Amino acid sequence: MAGQRFHGDEAIYGYWAQLVASGRDPLLLSVPLDKPPLFIYLLAGVFKLFGPTEVAARLISQAASLAAVILTFKLGRQLYGLPEALLATVVMALSPFNLLFAPTAFTDPLMVALILTATSLAVAGRWGWAGVTAGLALATKQQGILFLPLIVTIGWFRPAERDRRWGVVKMGLGFLGVMQLLTGWDALRWRVRASIWEQSAVSHGPLHLAPWWQLGERLAGWSELLGYLLGSPLLNAILLLGVPLLLWHSRKKVTSARHDASVARADWLLASFGALFILIHWLLSFSAWDRYLLGLVPLAALLLARVMWQGVRGSRWSPHRANQPRLAWLVGLALVAALAFPATQAVRGELPIGGDLGTFQGLEKVIAFFRGQVPADSVVWHRTLGWHYFHYLFDAPLDLRWYTEPGALAAQVRQAMDVPNYVVFPAWEQGGEAEARAALRANGLRLVPQRRVRREDGSLAFTVYRIAAADARRGATWTSER
Repeated sequence: MAGQRFHGDEAIYGYWAQLVASGRDPLLLSVPLDKPPLFIYLLAGVFKLFGPTEVAARLISQAASLAAVILTFKLGRQLYGLPEALLATVVMALSPFNLLFAPTAFTDPLMVALILTATSLAVAGRWGWAGVTAGLALATKQQGILFLPLIVTIGWFRPAERDRRWGVVKMGLGFLGVMQLLTGWDALRWRVRASIWEQSAVSHGPLHLAPWWQLGERLAGWSELLGYLLGSPLLNAILLLGVPLLLWHSRKKVTSARHDASVARADWLLASFGALFILIHWLLSFSAWDRYLLGLVPLAALLLARVMWQGVRGSRWSPHRANQPRLAWLVGLALVAALAFPATQAVRGELPIGGDLGTFQGLEKVIAFFRGQVPADSVVWHRTLGWHYFHYLFDAPLDLRWYTEPGALAAQVRQAMDVPNYVVFPAWEQGGEAEARAALRANGLRLVPQRRVRREDGSLAFTVYRIAAADARRGATWTSER
C-alpha cells in the first residue's frame, strides 16, 4: 500500500496544505474551503518538515490511528475493566477500517482520535479539557459534532462524577473557546470567501430527509460498508445478536444503585448512540462513504468485547476469578484468529474501503511526464483529474485549466493555440475521450498521442495526448509505460 496514489479528497487536502506551507496563501483565500482548518494546518506543518510527499501526508493519520488503538484500551479500562479493554484493543488494532484508513491523508482518523480523547477525559471528570478536545475534533471535521451527545452523556453517568452540572458547563466553556478561535479564523476570510460551513453546504448540499424510494438502496449501501467494520461475518453476527442480549440482561441494572449500574449504562449508551448514528446516516442525505463510519469502530470494538467477555464469564468454565486471566487470553486469541483473514485482506488492499483502491495507479508516470518532458507554460486541460494535478503539479510551471464538457474544451483550446496544449484521459473515461475527439475534430483540432500508461496487471490506466491543429504535421510519439 506504500505506492498507493491519493484519493481525490486526499489530493485536495494536500494542495491546500501546500498553499499554506509555501506561504502562497496562508488563509486559503484562493480556494473554496469546505473543511475546518486544523488538519490542513497540521498537514502544512508536516510538509514543511518532510516535504509534500504522499508518505509525509499520511503520517498524521498513521499516528492518529495508533493513538485510537491506545485510547480504545484506556476508555475500555475506564468503562468496564482490564479484560474488556484488552479485547477491545485487539479488535481495534485488527479492524479493516482502522488498518485501511491509517495510511491515508483523510481528516477522519484524527477526528476519531480526538473524539476518543474527549470521551476518556469526560469519563475521568476532566470536563474542561474534554470540551477543548471535542472542539478540536470539530475543528478537524464537521462530523465531530455528532459525537458531542455521546461525550456528555457517557461522562454524566459515571459514578465518580459528583458535580455533573458544573462539569458540563466547564465542557461547554472549553468547547466554545475552541469554536471562538475557529470562528475568528473563519471571519478573516469572509471578505472574499464564504464561511467554511456555508461552503460545506454548497459542496455537499444541505442535509435533508432522503426520499422514501431511496431508503432501500441506501440501507443496502450502508449495510455493505458496516460489514467491513469488523470484516468477519462471524464477529458481525456475534455483535448483532449479542448486543441485544447484553442490553436485555442489563436492563434492570441501568436505573439501580448497584455498583455495576455504570457498566450497564455504558452498554446502553454505546449501543444507543451507535444505532442512532447509523439511523441518522441512513435517513438523512449523507453520502454512503466508508470514512463516515470510522468513528463507530471503537464503539463496535468495545461492545464486541463486552459481549464476548460476558458470554465467557457466564459459562461453566468461569466459576472462579482465578480462571478469568486464562480465559481472557483464550478469547483474545480467538479474536485474533477471527480477524486475521480480514486484516490480511486489508493490508493487501483487497477490501473496497479506505483510500484510492488502485483507481489512480500509474498517475505518478503521468506526473513525471508533465514535469520532465512538457515545455514550461504549457496548458494542461482537465475535467476529473484537477484535484490531483493541483497537488502533484503544485510548483510545476504549467497552466492547469478546467473544462466543463468536450465542446467547451474544443472552443477553449482554439483560443490557446499559441502554447502547447495537453489533456489526459483515464481509462474509465473512454466515452468522454471519444466525445472530446469528435468535438476537437469538428473544430479543426486533433489528439496526438504522447504516453499510454498501464497498470501493474497490464490494463490501460491513462492516455496522454497533445492537442494540435488537424493540418499540422502528423506523427505520434507513443510511449507505453507500465
